[in-house]
Formats: sequence, C-alpha cells, structure tokens
Amino acid sequence: MSALRTRLLPPGLARRACSVAVASSLLAASGGARAEPTASQIAAARELGRAGVMAAEAGDCATAVDKLARAEALYPAPTTAEPLGECQVKLGKIVAGTETLNRLVRQQLPPTASPVWVAAQNKARTVLATALPRIGKLRIHVERPAGAGAPTVTVDDEALDPALLDNDRPSDPGTHAVRVTASGCLPKETSVTLPEGTTQTLVVTLEPDPGAIHGAPPPSASAATPPATSATPGPGPVTPDAAAPSPPRDKTLAYVALGTGVVGVAVGTVFGVLALGAKNHLDGACTNKLCLPSSQSDIDTMHSDALVSTVGFGVGIVGVAVGGYMLLQGSSSPRPAKTGQVTVAPWVGPASLGLTGRF
Repeated sequence: MSALRTRLLPPGLARRACSVAVASSLLAASGGARAEPTASQIAAARELGRAGVMAAEAGDCATAVDKLARAEALYPAPTTAEPLGECQVKLGKIVAGTETLNRLVRQQLPPTASPVWVAAQNKARTVLATALPRIGKLRIHVERPAGAGAPTVTVDDEALDPALLDNDRPSDPGTHAVRVTASGCLPKETSVTLPEGTTQTLVVTLEPDPGAIHGAPPPSASAATPPATSATPGPGPVTPDAAAPSPPRDKTLAYVALGTGVVGVAVGTVFGVLALGAKNHLDGACTNKLCLPSSQSDIDTMHSDALVSTVGFGVGIVGVAVGGYMLLQGSSSPRPAKTGQVTVAPWVGPASLGLTGRF
C-alpha cells in the first residue's frame, strides 16, 4: 500500500493525552492521489477511532474491534490499524489480526510521518512477531464414493475455497465445525480442535445417499409386454370400474346463480334509491298530490325505477336462494363429458331483469 493511502485518524495509541496532536496531524497529512473523503466521514472516523482506542486501552477488545474496524473503513490510519489488529489477536481471531498488522507493517511511511504513526508501525511489528507462530494449519481431505459430485465444505459456516482442499489452510487455534456435502451423498458434520501452532489433517468420509436417484433401470420385456392368454384372444368390451369414484360435479351454475342474485340485489338497491329520490322530489313539487303536466316525465321515471327495483330484488332473492341450495347440495349438475365454454351474462331492461347464457 502506498504512503498516500495512510491517514492519521484518531488520537495516539499509548496515551489519550495525545489525541489533540494526533487529530491535528491527521488534518495536516490529508491530501494525495486518493479520492478524498468528505468532512463528515473524516469527523466520524476520528470519533470512532478515539472511542476504539479508549476501549482497547480499557481491555474491552470486543467494543474496540467494532469501533476501530468502522473507523478504518471510513478513513484508514496506522493509529487505528495497530490497536485493531492487536485486539483481534487477543480475541482469538489471530488470522484476521495478523493480516491487519501485516498491512500496516508493509506500509512505507513518508519521511515526514508523524511520530505516532512510526510508533504504531513499530508496535505492529512486535505484536505480529509474537502472533504469527500461534496460527495453526488445517488440511481437509474428503473421501467420497464413485460417481458422487464435487464436495462443498464449510468451516465455521464459512465456505472453503475448493483450491484449499488437501492443502494447509491457516486457521485460528481452537475448535472448528466442519460440514461437507456432495450430490449423491449424505451430508457429514464433524469438528476438529486445533492447538496453537500445530498442523492437522481432517479426513471426512462421505456415505452414499440411499434416496439419491442415479437413473432408473430400463423396463424388462416381461414387464413392458404382458403375456397373452388363450382366455383373452383379443380386446374385449370395456366395462366401467364399479369402485371408480364418481366424476366431479360442475358448480358453475351454482356460482352463476349466486352472482345473478348479488347483481339483482345491487340493481334493486340502486333503482330503489332512485325511485325514492324521485318521489321526494314530486312530493315537494305537487300540492295535495296534484301535479302539473310538466311533472309527468318525473312520475313515469319514478314508476320505472320502482318497477326495476322490485324486479331486481326478486331476481336477487331467487338467485341467492337457488345458488346457496345448489352449493349446499354439493353440486348443480354432473360435469359434462365434453368440455365446452360457458358464457353467462345478466341483463337489465326498462322494466325487467334476467340472465342469458350459452352452455
């Protein structure tokens, strides 16, 4: 990593009293070819770095790792990378911690680097030298039956790259959960305990899955062609199976009747409201039930609306009753042998309401 990518973010590593000087050197060192972060990102990184360093000095590495990792993502700096890597090592994440420290050690600091940068890099070298020998190596070998698919391996729920099978994988010391799957095989789960600085080989043997289908055998001649007998020289009449279930019933007419009933009730309600409105209008326009000739059209409209409302309610009640009865009986009629198109549509006339259709 070039020196242009290194930035000073939070306060000094050893003493919180250096925080002001570290923050000042952060601002002075900004600039270079890398796209500059925004002011809000710099300010947020500074606060996260300060909180992370204070948590690390207090021995709370879990909090420190969270804060420092966020600060590094916003604005990387040696003074956050060193305590981050050191805390990762203390938490048992030695592989991750040594990689964090390695990135810092490989940085070439500029001649004008702040003293706190140099101190952080020197401490990273010291911590790295003691942490590297603690890393273990785990080699995983998978035995599987012929014809099985390529194995898929996870270590602690992390996918293992196929290139690492039968090769040493740097691993943190401790117990690791290993899961192996392959098509045509039963999944296998196991665990392995890796002491610090040791190398172990784990052999996982997969068993074939009895339920896996590898291809059905072709039917035999005897099964494909039933033997002929003298009692049945040729095809005979086909008789219906007495035990066969009855054909399903077609409920289309039941639903049509219910739908017609609902339409009828709706039409009756609408035209009833219109008739009542016309009557109220005529009551105000006519004195002592004597209306002017000009009101004759309103009278005719009221009578028509009332008639349509009455017919609509009648059809609605009958449709709902018939459709409900047919559904309660389980069917309206057996399903026809030939599939045909059913077309049903309600119609409304000036003084009538009905249903038309083709079955």
